[in-house]
Amino acid sequence: MSLPQIKPNAQEHVPCLPKSRSEPLPILGRSTSMRRGISFKLKTESPEESNVEPKTKLEYQKIKKLGEGSGGAVYLAIFRGMEVAVKEIYLCKRDGLYEYRMGKVMEELRAHQRLDHPNVVKFIEGEIQPDKIAIITAYQERGSLLQYIKTTGPTCERLALYVTLQLLEALSYVHSKGIIHRDIKAANILITRDDTVQMADFGVSVHQIHSAKTCVNSRFFNGSLHWMAPELFLEDAYDCRVDTWALGCTIVEMLTGKVPFVDQYPDIYSFYMGFGKPLEFEIPSSVRSCEGRMIKFSDPLHAFLKRILVPDWKERPSCQEILYHINEYEWLNPD
Repeated sequence: MSLPQIKPNAQEHVPCLPKSRSEPLPILGRSTSMRRGISFKLKTESPEESNVEPKTKLEYQKIKKLGEGSGGAVYLAIFRGMEVAVKEIYLCKRDGLYEYRMGKVMEELRAHQRLDHPNVVKFIEGEIQPDKIAIITAYQERGSLLQYIKTTGPTCERLALYVTLQLLEALSYVHSKGIIHRDIKAANILITRDDTVQMADFGVSVHQIHSAKTCVNSRFFNGSLHWMAPELFLEDAYDCRVDTWALGCTIVEMLTGKVPFVDQYPDIYSFYMGFGKPLEFEIPSSVRSCEGRMIKFSDPLHAFLKRILVPDWKERPSCQEILYHINEYEWLNPD
């Protein structure tokens, strides 16, 4: 059965925003009012049959593979009688990066198990095995925001706003715990059954230095290139505002269905490493979508993007500051 797609002009399939500013906004736990009338309707395919594998020490039983990368894979599995997502990270002691990778995985485990927030995917259990580490989290059968975009096309601004407000809550919470995500993008945002969005994959997250609130830049470019803030390439230090930059890039990704700013800056690494030239990052007022249409940003959105996509990270607001001064951002306060 073919499900309806959310298109920018299909008003019946976009979130219902508050009609006046006196109504509660979906921020700081008040997202219920915005959820009425919204539904991420994903087209689904019949899952391929797969061989069920034996249980592990944690006794999770893998059902099928959901995705795979160079360092591991994610599976749908059964654990304690419920469906879960299991991320298995492969380890090889003969690998020259074994110690580094082990440290990063342990950091992910420590970071994720401390978090408890409705907009952060729930951590369930972790296990270190001789050749891999398994991280068990809640399974969201609706999949990721990226899968939704690929299925239905780019989102409209109001749906992007609905997602953005929840991500601001999640990031503000995570940052308050001293954790920087460093890989915010549509692929790492999951959709629950009740259309809540949840931040996932803390594989490249990092803990802030407690006193300085900044991190020393190791020059290991962990993360996704076109979502990475300039200071990760150019500066000796950075802080939680790298996630503010990535949030802005994710908004553009939602609205275009493409890697953010890939048309303006196809080789973002060379652009950032411009041999001493001053960084001039322009936010266009319109961009071309994956469907070939020109997407014009509304004036409030364009102003918001210009405020959070500031190349100088010391002039860029943190997510907590955005929430504290939310009334200053017209796009976050729709009529």
